[in-house]
Amino acid sequence: MYYTLGAGDLVELRTPGYVLSEMQTVNTMVNNIYDDIAAQGFATKDPAFARAYQEYVKEWRAFYDENKSGFGGWWARGTTPIYNKTEEFKNRTLDWAQKFKTLGGKVQAILPPRHTQTVLGLKPWQALLAFGGAAALVWYVTRKM
Repeated sequence: MYYTLGAGDLVELRTPGYVLSEMQTVNTMVNNIYDDIAAQGFATKDPAFARAYQEYVKEWRAFYDENKSGFGGWWARGTTPIYNKTEEFKNRTLDWAQKFKTLGGKVQAILPPRHTQTVLGLKPWQALLAFGGAAALVWYVTRKM
């Protein structure tokens, strides 16, 4: 589960299960693009790209394998750095998908959008200002009663 109290990065709580589901999404993305590169013959069309992506896959799998299971993985997934690193890998994977498309490849999977830090469509500082203003208004009105 993922909880936010409306202040963007200031107050966010993610359970290890939520982070694991994000990791599994990224893992599926990485594997699908890997399969697309192989199926579309990019090892011969653009060997440098295929090798570079293979190195990226190794980096991802090392991170994923280290944090996906066991008590240590569960505990680590409860921390913000693991979630942030997962989001970084997600964005990097989306960048790889875009580069693959630019080179003429076709990504078969539907890729999720990039994560943006918004609350009700507001940036974190705007949300904090709006909720702070609302709280001040409630305090002022209730004080007068």
